[in-house]
Amino acid sequence: MKRHKVSIRRSAAAAGAVTYSGGKACQHGHPPVRYVLNGGCVQCCLIAAAAQRERQKLARPAQ
Repeated sequence: MKRHKVSIRRSAAAAGAVTYSGGKACQHGHPPVRYVLNGGCVQCCLIAAAAQRERQKLARPAQ
């Protein structure tokens, strides 16, 4: 199964796609859409980016 996932990812990369369908939900139950670049779940990456922005906003000194 792992070999098949890699070939899907490579095919998507060769086609110039940004995302691909991994066929199986991530460990948090999100839809199986993943980034070609790092194989990460799109929804998990968006949640992590929002949390990072919030942490940075709180860490900035008030002006």
